[in-house]
Amino acid sequence: MAKSQKKFAAMYDQLMFAIWDLTIGMGGDNHIESFKLATRMSRFIRSLCLKKASAEASESQPSSRRGDVIPDAVLDAWIWNLLEDCRYQQVPPPRALLDVLYYRLKCTHRTRSRKVTSPDTRAHAIQMLEGGQSLRDVAEYFAVNASTVLRWKEMGPEDFKWSEYQELMKATQLFRFTSPWRNRPDSKGWINESDPLKK
Repeated sequence: MAKSQKKFAAMYDQLMFAIWDLTIGMGGDNHIESFKLATRMSRFIRSLCLKKASAEASESQPSSRRGDVIPDAVLDAWIWNLLEDCRYQQVPPPRALLDVLYYRLKCTHRTRSRKVTSPDTRAHAIQMLEGGQSLRDVAEYFAVNASTVLRWKEMGPEDFKWSEYQELMKATQLFRFTSPWRNRPDSKGWINESDPLKK
């Protein structure tokens, strides 16, 4: 990190401490008050993220070098600090903080319009692949991930193999997570009786 970047990082860190002192750093008298203070801090962090995203979309040069936006390292550190405060105060992370995490993780599922993935859709995607379209082009056409198109190509729902499913479950030890729910009397049979992993 350049000298000027360190200066701006220290400046933003001090700003975050000041806002923190006025909000969740004060510590609420109860859970409701703590949640309100955490929400204020989260909204401030979200406003910094929106400014950062807007600057990155309009400029080719990183604005953090000029101090126009908060550096990534400082932003991530304060996201972590706020999550720790929520855990300590025993309050859920506010929605504004979840929006910030969504932005920092570069998620896209809320902002993309997906087409219904019916058998006809999958068949159409496979036809496009066989016609010479690339995996990426087909994925963009249907607004899904390329891995989804690859899964459509390799294995349709009628080709599902229980033995492969069982091997995958055992390899990932996922059955340890699902097993407490399999034998619950109120589970209403969400696991099929023909499931080979059902004991």
